[in-house]
Amino acid sequence: RRQRQMCIRDRRRSFDYELRTAREIQQMLVPARALCMGGLCFDFLYRPSGEIGGDLYDICPVGTNGVGFLVCDASGHGVAAALIAVMVKMAFHAPGVSTRIPTRVMRALNRRLVKMSPAQHFVTGFYAVYDPESHELRYATCGHPAPLLVRSGSDVVEELPGGGMVLGGLDEIDVDERSIAVEPGDKLLVYTDGVTDCTNRAGERFGIDRLRAAAARRCDSRGPEFLEGVVCSIDEFADGAPAGDDLTLVVAEHTHD
Repeated sequence: RRQRQMCIRDRRRSFDYELRTAREIQQMLVPARALCMGGLCFDFLYRPSGEIGGDLYDICPVGTNGVGFLVCDASGHGVAAALIAVMVKMAFHAPGVSTRIPTRVMRALNRRLVKMSPAQHFVTGFYAVYDPESHELRYATCGHPAPLLVRSGSDVVEELPGGGMVLGGLDEIDVDERSIAVEPGDKLLVYTDGVTDCTNRAGERFGIDRLRAAAARRCDSRGPEFLEGVVCSIDEFADGAPAGDDLTLVVAEHTHD
């Protein structure tokens, strides 16, 4: 019996080590710290509900001066969701995927996920391209929560219209592309549903209304302080309740400088 217990402990240590290693590898797949590119400055928070999770975000140069950014959420949790997220990363950077046009990016990701991932798994996604010369941000959503736009000098928080079908479900999907003007001081908050689905000890959801209110309260803050303030609101609401889903927030701010 003692030998069996030692064997179980050894296997558990090995499993824990593998999970920690997998988490370190996964963290290398996403930008590790704030960065500026193509007229926008980005700040990130990624908090998996376990050792590893299925959320993903990525930034890439587009054309001469532009920037593209992707936020995705693979269904499920743990190892399976993490592997799907890696597939998204590979598909996003695969040869032949043009990052200039959001609708084409989403369709390309969908085709690759249909081929590579199990039928019961899907991914929600948001991809946007910003042109610093025209100040135009073009974006497409696929089943992903609506991002929030905070205009400079205003506490009015807009939900960007979107919707669309999830990635990886059907061979071909309809994807709509929309555009908005982004001016100096404006901030775009893109998040996964682990934010709005966060629950407290009473079983209440954080929800979109609380997220909008948290964003409005920090409307005059710069990107890092804005993100920190929103995260504090989420944590205060949760009050130590265990997370039921991965949580990701990406803030893209058009800076004056």
